Amino acid sequence: MEPKAFACAALALAAGAAAGYALGRRRRVRVEAALADEERLAWLQRLSTIGQMMSGVVHEVRTPLATVVLTAEHAQRVIDKGGDPRPQLAAVSREADRAVEILSDILDFAKPSPSTSSPSSSRPCSPPPSRPCRSASTSARSRPP
Repeated sequence: MEPKAFACAALALAAGAAAGYALGRRRRVRVEAALADEERLAWLQRLSTIGQMMSGVVHEVRTPLATVVLTAEHAQRVIDKGGDPRPQLAAVSREADRAVEILSDILDFAKPSPSTSSPSSSRPCSPPPSRPCRSASTSARSRPP
């Protein structure tokens, strides 16, 4: 082979290798960017789910706490008038217990079950309108540890 032809062939081979490397690198960068976008989207979806759950928790807990505040204020007025505040205090106790029960149900539902080995085998949750995930958390509490 003539030296000039050999040099041209070597140069063409080097140019092809460089072009192949550049295309491969560009493809890898696009794939890595797509993976980063997918991870960010998954994170945003988890964040959205957490926000929705927290909205439900706040709504469910706010109701008994508002009742506690209003009933305690009413009990104070009853005391000021010389009355017996025991019925109001009993209502405060019931509503405080209700708030604790709501939070306990949520915590019980969030605990991993010993009978489930993976998240895909977890029980579905169809919460009734008044309580989030009540049926699943109640059944989780009735199972032996």
